[in-house]
Amino acid sequence: MSKKIFFKNNQSNFLISFIIFLLIISSFWLFSVSNRALNLNKNTNWWSIYFTHPQTNGLSFIIENHSNDTQFYWKILANQKKIQEGSLEIKKGSKAKPKIKDLVTIPQGEKITIQVINGNNKNNQEEIYKNN
Repeated sequence: MSKKIFFKNNQSNFLISFIIFLLIISSFWLFSVSNRALNLNKNTNWWSIYFTHPQTNGLSFIIENHSNDTQFYWKILANQKKIQEGSLEIKKGSKAKPKIKDLVTIPQGEKITIQVINGNNKNNQEEIYKNN
């Protein structure tokens, strides 16, 4: 009788130890997969633009690059008329804030469009909008 109890205890101890071991191994594996998935520059090709202060009237914006292209061309339009433009180089994994001259000549109520083109491909273009 005592051998059966010992054998049952051994089996349950082995089973509990095995489950704990699997839990530890799977946790390490999931953490490594998660870290690789959260790396914005690994196997990705995207970029974005956004206003630094969207609630204000300021037009300063940031270009964030996670693509292999590093050349960006930007322009600011007021009612589809170009009022300022520029270009800059942004390395992969970096962001930059273009220097914008004071735009006091824009009348109140005009629609402001900021266009950014990545590289030489005009199809790779993004826009953000603001009402002045």
